[in-house]
Amino acid sequence: MRIFIGIPFNDTTINYLIEAQNALLVNTIKYNKTSSNNFHLTLAFIGDVDITTLEIIKNLFTENILDNHKKAIYFGQPKLFKK
Repeated sequence: MRIFIGIPFNDTTINYLIEAQNALLVNTIKYNKTSSNNFHLTLAFIGDVDITTLEIIKNLFTENILDNHKKAIYFGQPKLFKK
């Protein structure tokens, strides 16, 4: 099973991403549209793990991160920028 640690977006951000995706795909010939249920911010990609390792990671993450550091993260308006 491939796993990652991610943060879900709020509805406002998801709606913005849907609009941006639709605008980009208007002129695209072939594409796979990402479901809005899959929008998230990936913090870390862990990779392939078995079910036992997954349970260990879940327990460590819950005990060390979620239970001890309940904080909110606020994002401003999404923007595009040139390199």
